[in-house]
Amino acid sequence: MINARDRQAKKLAEEQKRTSELEQKLRDLNKGIQSVQLKARTEKEQKSEREDRVITLTNKIRQLEIQLADRTAKSDINSDLVKKMESDAQNMLQEMNKLKQSNLDLGRQNDELRATCKSLDEELGHVRNALEKKTSTSKQAMTDLLNNYKESEKNSVERAA
Repeated sequence: MINARDRQAKKLAEEQKRTSELEQKLRDLNKGIQSVQLKARTEKEQKSEREDRVITLTNKIRQLEIQLADRTAKSDINSDLVKKMESDAQNMLQEMNKLKQSNLDLGRQNDELRATCKSLDEELGHVRNALEKKTSTSKQAMTDLLNNYKESEKNSVERAA
């Protein structure tokens, strides 16, 4: 019986040792499971954070695309305005050149008219001098004629008397 008891005790000790080893393995496995669960939670949280960042970045990209479209439209409008302004400036420059040429032509005409006016003034001065001479000569001739007539009358009256 002692032998059976020793065997039973030995079996019990082995079973206890085995139970102890299994409990240790169970604890190790539980630690591993907890570690894997913690890792899984961490990965889930990281995935969630990444998804949130992706959503945020996607929204930001959409906003930037909208801003780009707006700025592109504004740039196109500004480009059209610049082209129109350049065209208007070119037209104004051509108009200004035409007016400048017209002004030069009018200046030449003015110079020609001044020269003509000066020539006519000189001619008028000569004509006036000639007319004054003729007037003076005519007055002198009339005075001489009148004096001759008076003298002739006087002589005629004296002869008759």
